[in-house]
Amino acid sequence: MKTLKTLLTSVSIGLLLGSQAMAAGTVIDFSNVQAFAVDADTVQINNIRVDVEVPAPFGGRGQIVTVYYDAPFDFDPLTLHLVPNAAGITSANNPDANCANLQVVVSNAVDGTLISNAAVSIGEQNAVTSRDGSVKFTKLPTGSREVRVASDNYAGISRPVELVCGDNNTVAFNLNPTAGTQALAANDVRVVLDLLRL
Repeated sequence: MKTLKTLLTSVSIGLLLGSQAMAAGTVIDFSNVQAFAVDADTVQINNIRVDVEVPAPFGGRGQIVTVYYDAPFDFDPLTLHLVPNAAGITSANNPDANCANLQVVVSNAVDGTLISNAAVSIGEQNAVTSRDGSVKFTKLPTGSREVRVASDNYAGISRPVELVCGDNNTVAFNLNPTAGTQALAANDVRVVLDLLRL
């Protein structure tokens, strides 16, 4: 994570603050960020802390206001820098206001049978699916989060999921078997169209 922090300190962070010049006393902290690739040219970086000093209107000491940002960064091949994509930046004054719940359903990509005891993780939370192939996470932060799923005899998978406040976050993962007649051979591709069974 230290390498990520060093790299990002050279990024043009002004976009995080609405493309305005940063005030003196502004601190940008990458020490507790979570980052993952969205695609070949974009990295999602969540939980960027920005401390801004707001001057007192009648003199005296000002106040430090802390805002947390989740931001997609696009790779610029000309400058070899990560540049914040202003259109995708979200912020929250209170990172502890975790209001999103997520249900994950895991099934076999070949025949649709539900997979129990699959390991599912999102951020620091880990759980296993029940007999009905599902698991529910609660009190998650909103924004784009990476969900990882793995199970014995299946190829693991991960992908970003966009979370919003409430219970209306559900995602299905279809795992490919790694052995037997259902396993994919080299260079094979399997497309699964799935209607979520809830």
